[in-house]
Amino acid sequence: MNQTTLRLACAALGLCAAACGGDESDYETQTNPQYAALAVTQIAGIGSSVDQASPDGSASGVLSLGNVAQNIITPVIEEQQLRRPPVVLPLVGDCTCDAGGCRFDGCSADDGSWTIDGTIDVSGDTYVFDVSMTQTLESDSITTVNELTTSGEITIGDTLIDGHLSGELDTDISVTDEDGTTHVAAWFDWGLTAVEIGLDANRCAVSGSVDASVSAEAESGGRDVDYNGSGTVTLGPACGDATVAP
Repeated sequence: MNQTTLRLACAALGLCAAACGGDESDYETQTNPQYAALAVTQIAGIGSSVDQASPDGSASGVLSLGNVAQNIITPVIEEQQLRRPPVVLPLVGDCTCDAGGCRFDGCSADDGSWTIDGTIDVSGDTYVFDVSMTQTLESDSITTVNELTTSGEITIGDTLIDGHLSGELDTDISVTDEDGTTHVAAWFDWGLTAVEIGLDANRCAVSGSVDASVSAEAESGGRDVDYNGSGTVTLGPACGDATVAP
């Protein structure tokens, strides 16, 4: 595995190439408040999609939430790549949403890039998540397979979001170059606790806070790197305001 391949593989994980050269490396982390505000918007959007009986919007919202959550807490390194939200695609298969929530059974994006199984159960303003997904991304030299889960219980109302969601992401990256194919495995665990988040008429956060945590590890060829951290972001008083709590 040459240095170019190392750098490419580690950048795909948001970790630096130099770290992959050692046995283990721990990093300080930073809290990115704009992504905490975006996560609240994403949660509110999932609630709206379920209410509108849209399995496409609900599934895409859950998939995007995991990416946003991992961007709230990131390692302090020179090179990193924030996780980008996936492209929203129509679903095919057994995918239904109604007043009781959403049920996904072998649903998939119509291009086959990801699948979703599980449920989002709704009772009043309470949403219970138990969803798993598989996503495949391919380029000329890199194939990435992501296995994701999202679970938890959260209130998503017109004026309030409150509760806890968490998720896991297992990633396998195959990097092919002139030396052959190298595999990089990574694990991300994330958690979000919405603490009495008040919403304005446009469902934008104007009060409350988000507690976020992330734990991550990447391994290739017996070498590994990891980081973990947590932080609190205070929201409001104006729409869009987000500040890292001391």
